[in-house]
Amino acid sequence: MDKSDNNKLEESEEKEASALLKRLDKLITSLEEMGFDDYLARRHNRGRMLASNLALGIAKGLGTAVGFTILGAVLFLLLKRIATANLPIIGDFIARIVDIVEKSG
Repeated sequence: MDKSDNNKLEESEEKEASALLKRLDKLITSLEEMGFDDYLARRHNRGRMLASNLALGIAKGLGTAVGFTILGAVLFLLLKRIATANLPIIGDFIARIVDIVEKSG
């Protein structure tokens, strides 16, 4: 290899290294903006992670329970209105369902 080929190879390697450093800087900036260091700190503190996951689980459970309760109540009221509308086939069927629900509750 002669000197010019060696210089071209070094310039190419310097460009690649410069491009990699720019990408690495972008990655570091993105991780800092996301709060990745806080996440890692939380992850290494087992007590804090356990408390956080417990609170999240309770919130999800409560949200699901409240959501299904509201959805069930709305559905029940809708079925009750359809039953009182005296629709021939559907009305009788829904009226029986509403009666069963009211008796069991």
